Amino acid sequence: MSSELTSQDIADCLSVIISKNPLWNGKSVYLDIIVNPTAGCFRKKKKAVHYKKVLANTAQAVKSKENQAASVTTNTICTEYAGHAKEITVKLVEKILDEYKNNPSFEQDAHIIITAGGDGTSLEVQTSLFKLAHDDETKNTVITKHITLIRLPLGTGNDGTDGHTLEETMNLLQSPLKFKNAQAVRVYPEKTPTPEEIKKCKKNPEKYSDGDIPPAPWYAFNSASIGIDAYVCYLTNAIKRKMPGNIYQMCVILSAFVYDKDLPIGTAHVEYFDKDGNVFAKTDDRITFVVFGKSGHSTYGGGHKIFPTDDNVCFTKKISLAKLIMVNNHYIDGSYINNKKCSCSKTFSAEKIRINYDKPILVQCDGETVLLTESHFPLIMEKTEPCIQIIERA
Repeated sequence: MSSELTSQDIADCLSVIISKNPLWNGKSVYLDIIVNPTAGCFRKKKKAVHYKKVLANTAQAVKSKENQAASVTTNTICTEYAGHAKEITVKLVEKILDEYKNNPSFEQDAHIIITAGGDGTSLEVQTSLFKLAHDDETKNTVITKHITLIRLPLGTGNDGTDGHTLEETMNLLQSPLKFKNAQAVRVYPEKTPTPEEIKKCKKNPEKYSDGDIPPAPWYAFNSASIGIDAYVCYLTNAIKRKMPGNIYQMCVILSAFVYDKDLPIGTAHVEYFDKDGNVFAKTDDRITFVVFGKSGHSTYGGGHKIFPTDDNVCFTKKISLAKLIMVNNHYIDGSYINNKKCSCSKTFSAEKIRINYDKPILVQCDGETVLLTESHFPLIMEKTEPCIQIIERA
């Protein structure tokens, strides 16, 4: 048997494990698996061998359990270029929408879209689903009630996936499950800057983005941020294009040395809004980063516990290079909360924030970066209403 991970390995395991879960009892299940064959999980031999073993062991462990689903049909589609996952998602939704309108037995079917790639693939699919759900009422009904998204953690950061490791996801899928409609983070400038305004910053936006720069609003399904945190994502993406692998930690250290030289730090004026739209707090200082998550008790950047409490916003003032390196571990394990060494950070629980900033800076949404100029501000980060249907433990 080949040691290389294939899309068929994923399809074989997922079809077995889903057929055994009571959540899909009596349903005819249709799995559409969107695979990025250039992702490191397929190209890196060590990862490929490990993932293949996890999938095979999981399928074997549940094989003898009683079937719950009436049937499971799999369809695997490979992406061929940046942005292709969005196009595939649109076509899948159109197909399912047609069945919703014309198939009398539609309610007996269960449609599941599975992402099998890195963070970029997951973000493309989720963004596409979110935008389609707001096209019209019928699409909204189909996407929020009849399509379930499963996000396999096969990338480097695994932000916004169903588990931070493949083992966690396999354990999740063997557990009692329920459906949940997840929120996202919406990011957009209050006014759209002109190309002339963007050129004035004398920075090339294309340098800092992976592929075409999508128009605002941008969406994150885990967290969005500005500052050095986004710069780490930019460096990671840039280096991975030439040297695939898990280089996130190396980029954290490298960013500490080059960030302020590439994008000099400015002052951020941040307003924090509650559920009623009222401003309840303000911060005004030079910043290292500002992170806004869809919820508290969540991680990002490959498992960093940036939100270990109910708070979903972290504002961190500018700190020296030496201190940044010294305290970084506290942002990995969440121990920066109430830590005197990390007094530069404040956390809030907010529905929305409005940011004003006086220099070019990067924003990242689930690991994908965009260069912002002074003309992009004020910038809004806000929670959306629940939308995409996912799974969680019952």
